[in-house]
Amino acid sequence: MKDIRLFLVIYTLFLSTSFAETFTWKPGSENAFKELDALEYNSDPLTEILLERELAGEFINVPEGSFLIGGLKDQGNSPIKQRYRVTIKAFELGKYEVTKGQFAAFVEATGYQTEAEKSVGGRLGCYGVIAFSRKSAYVPGTSWRDSGFSQGADNPVVCVSWNDAQAYIEWLNSRSKKNYRLPTESEWEYAARAGSESQFSFSGSDHDLCGYGNVFDKKAGSVNRGKYPVPCNDGNMFTAPVGSYKPNSWGLHDMHGNVWEWTEDCRNYSYWRPPHDGSAWKDGDCSDAMKRGGSWYDGVLGVRLDTRGWGSRDQRHKYNGFRLARDN
Repeated sequence: MKDIRLFLVIYTLFLSTSFAETFTWKPGSENAFKELDALEYNSDPLTEILLERELAGEFINVPEGSFLIGGLKDQGNSPIKQRYRVTIKAFELGKYEVTKGQFAAFVEATGYQTEAEKSVGGRLGCYGVIAFSRKSAYVPGTSWRDSGFSQGADNPVVCVSWNDAQAYIEWLNSRSKKNYRLPTESEWEYAARAGSESQFSFSGSDHDLCGYGNVFDKKAGSVNRGKYPVPCNDGNMFTAPVGSYKPNSWGLHDMHGNVWEWTEDCRNYSYWRPPHDGSAWKDGDCSDAMKRGGSWYDGVLGVRLDTRGWGSRDQRHKYNGFRLARDN
């Protein structure tokens, strides 16, 4: 049976003009690892490609260019007043956030335990809002496996720390011989903007946000502590399947909301003497890391393109996930 399946894969490749046209990645395929493992991928380069495509997902080519990072002129209440020009080299960024199904395949292959499962730092479980209570706390027993709300395999993985994301990337790199990584903070904003010079990646107002991302909308008040909702409905109370909303003009989905996305950078409160070449900021407080994009738990201010978040590298929230980048 194994030989028949392998033959069919190779035959299909011969009939197609390119591998990319042959293999279409489906976000959150829970059985991907088992199916590919059956093909003995340790000794099969072709299956290594299949494995990589399943666990890394689709990527968008981000062109080189420069932009002004920070609060823009039309954003009088911007949390970041400083602006500076940064030049970005061409790179690739994940079309979607890493899914629960992809992370499950990693855990199954390695036996990895997340920091929420190990209660690192003496904090039990994962932190987040407790449904219908308007309170937030670390909840014992919660983790990426069960965050306290329903998630399918195609939802973004949550309750993962910066360290957990790095463990996933390290394993993926060891199997693929590629250079997967987290995006830098400036790479993330450059890609999210896709040429936009407003607070959003699209042409419109906050009333249009629900077409582009999963945010704290009008129906979410029962699980939030009095934040101002976005004046629209996005159809999801908690996380949404990746790719549920319209992409930005470069084809990237969920750059507004769904989950905060870890970046490679150390925490710096201001943009004082940052790297101007798009690289990660490696000084500052490196016990913390920066994150971008906002989440299902955030209103307009939290999901704006210039909004910056941060947390300790072992922080695991129901709002935190990650997206992969890789060099061309």
